[in-house]
Amino acid sequence: MYLCGMRSKAMTPKGRAQLAIQAQNLLEAALSERTLKEYRRWIGEYQKWCAASGLDPFALATVGAWIEHLATKYRMATLEQASAAVRFLWKLRGLDNPFQTEPLRLLMRALRRRLGTAKRQVRPLLPTNLACMRWDAGTKGVRDRALLLVGFGAALRVSELCALTIDDIELTPEGVIITIRKSKTDQTGQGRQVAIPRAAGALCPVRALEDYLAIRGWGRGPLFQSMHKGKLTGRPLNQRNVRDLIKDYADRMGLDPAQFSTHSLRAGLATAAALAGADMEVIASQTGHRSLEVLRGYIRRANLFQRNAASWVFRN
Repeated sequence: MYLCGMRSKAMTPKGRAQLAIQAQNLLEAALSERTLKEYRRWIGEYQKWCAASGLDPFALATVGAWIEHLATKYRMATLEQASAAVRFLWKLRGLDNPFQTEPLRLLMRALRRRLGTAKRQVRPLLPTNLACMRWDAGTKGVRDRALLLVGFGAALRVSELCALTIDDIELTPEGVIITIRKSKTDQTGQGRQVAIPRAAGALCPVRALEDYLAIRGWGRGPLFQSMHKGKLTGRPLNQRNVRDLIKDYADRMGLDPAQFSTHSLRAGLATAAALAGADMEVIASQTGHRSLEVLRGYIRRANLFQRNAASWVFRN
């Protein structure tokens, strides 16, 4: 209110430029690093295409032509990512969302009908899969086992798993409490805690973590570290490392590595819990899902055979 009541003076070109840079920095700061990287990649593609076509990137017709161009090569999920990047570019320019205009809104609706909106789902890694894994020998096998079982038990996103430090781990008689300081749905860093209880058998994530800590030690730094010549480096694993590990272990089990990714751990816990009859709210408490609709997707998949009308017909 105070700022609105002040008399404004004509702003110099330099002042306007500084204000634009500040606005851009604020907008970029509101995004996750991964999202910002994807936006920059698509914006670069868009600007390159506009330059080659001699078109104005801030014209509605240009945006529509580019989206139609992409539709000849990509699925709808990719078009949604590209359109989000263009929205961000227009916002940086101080322009309204082009996809709220009637022509582009109708175009996106038509493309959704034509291309479909079904998303590719990776296969979940279930306890039966984890029990069959042939872990590497030595320190690497101990680390890999702890990494995957903790990621599964806490239903962590790979970004959360890679970001864990020794300070985020609290071992208790009941199990382990993990502090997630920042995540995809918590960009302001409010944090949350998730617990993994101790379990009987070889698949206990807590015992696997304790075995790893006996080698790693309790020195500060990244919890799950990369390796060089059979030794821990003190540097954190990155997301590509974890993805490659999961695909490698899936391949060893005779499974198609292309069907598994870092999300297979998180999906695996949600699916296994649903199969065991856990309530959706209990599963969401562990996974940190804010959208129960996303979580229902796991439960529907888990119940394809559990609650199946055909089973009433063909059962013995």
